[in-house]
Amino acid sequence: MNIEIIFADEKQCYREMKEVSENCTVHEALTLFTIQKDWQKESIGIFGQKVSLSTCLKSNDRLEIYRPLLIDPMEKRRLLAQRRK
Repeated sequence: MNIEIIFADEKQCYREMKEVSENCTVHEALTLFTIQKDWQKESIGIFGQKVSLSTCLKSNDRLEIYRPLLIDPMEKRRLLAQRRK
């Protein structure tokens, strides 16, 4: 079955299509990804829904690797509002 893996760092977006076995878990799929790092510390999701590394994938799933936020969205809005004044 085919899945898509997406990850974006500060400089670039990575997108790969991978062929995986029927009972493939998120952890197994990440071992096939070009970028190798400790994914245990990252938030991972499928189509915007957070999942664990033991979650089984389905055909055509989009595996998304989320980065931590650099600033709280509410704080960013406050800072932008202050700059506009």
